[in-house]
Amino acid sequence: SILNTNRFLSSEGIEVYWEYQVNGQVENCGSFATNIAPEKEVTYKLDLPKVDYDKNTYLNLTYLKGDFEVATEQVTLSEAQFPQPVIESGKVSMSSDGDIIAVKYQGGSIEFSERTGEVLSYKANGVSVMNKAPVSHKGFLLNFVRAYIDNDRQDEKTWDEHNLRNPKIVLEDLSAEVKSGVASVSEYFSVYGKEDILFNANVLYIIGGNGVLDIEVCVAPVKESTEQIYDIPRVGLTFEADKRFTSIEYFGRGEKENFCDFNAHAPIGIYKSTVAEQYEPYIRPQDNMNHSDVSYLKLSSDKGEEIYISSDRRFNFNVHNFTQETLFNANHREDIVDEKTTFVTLDGFTRGTGTGSCGPRTLPEYCIDASKELTFNFVIAPKKVD
Repeated sequence: SILNTNRFLSSEGIEVYWEYQVNGQVENCGSFATNIAPEKEVTYKLDLPKVDYDKNTYLNLTYLKGDFEVATEQVTLSEAQFPQPVIESGKVSMSSDGDIIAVKYQGGSIEFSERTGEVLSYKANGVSVMNKAPVSHKGFLLNFVRAYIDNDRQDEKTWDEHNLRNPKIVLEDLSAEVKSGVASVSEYFSVYGKEDILFNANVLYIIGGNGVLDIEVCVAPVKESTEQIYDIPRVGLTFEADKRFTSIEYFGRGEKENFCDFNAHAPIGIYKSTVAEQYEPYIRPQDNMNHSDVSYLKLSSDKGEEIYISSDRRFNFNVHNFTQETLFNANHREDIVDEKTTFVTLDGFTRGTGTGSCGPRTLPEYCIDASKELTFNFVIAPKKVD
């Protein structure tokens, strides 16, 4: 049904173009003319296939008047989870020299620092994932902040008071084992603000005999701490992939940046671009090109290498060829340069953008409530592709 909200004009001359999209692929399309009287509603019948509720099905509508696009909208018909890479048991070995834990499996290995818990290297199926000379940090680092956007200006002082930009993350305990052909490395961290512990975090790495890696994270507040903050910008991980991963594909909202409270312009679908194109050159550098409601992300090189990233639920990401710290430190967009890395931000939880630069803060329903335990995961599967 379409409602003409004009008080005096009919919709004559407005044509509706529609697409029936399944898992990002257009399976049917068409168009129809409208002539709806002012403030009246008319129902149109479309000949569509039966919805498969095990797939992601959307009806995309574009309203045209001649060559002018009046509006677009996306109607959700069904949503489902994409199949995730499976952790398979296999021939897995683990060794330690007191400084490094090395897990080996067919076609690769992953190494952890016993002192910091960092992932020092990760290779699977002939694909080396990590940047060997990272600009910012090694491994998968817990992240609670974004390079402040204009709408964060009412909150950034509070976040700085608790040192969210550079929290001290201390490894308190580490254990590792191989069981039934699968390795696991469990790490327990304390995340310090300026004066006391803000959060405890458990990061569990599960490594299959096929090289698939599942990173499961649980972040919990420390109620007895003298320093507490619960409304935070994000909870997730960052890592630096090798600079040769210059292209991406993802299923989620695009193609422009979007957030949980700013996404009507960004329909869900399959989008492809280069890493370099994932940059919005704001006059004042800030976090940019966030993508929400993402089911999977692929990073690829021109050598036929791929890093496939998914999760148990939809997530947020952005990716750049410069680090988050560079965005923080930049005063002008001319300060942003290619740092020869592929810096990936993966969020289990992301605060909305709100209108804090000139109006109210982010609405409560789009904020993160870090007063309770927050859990998320990411499954990473490197492979060679044709």
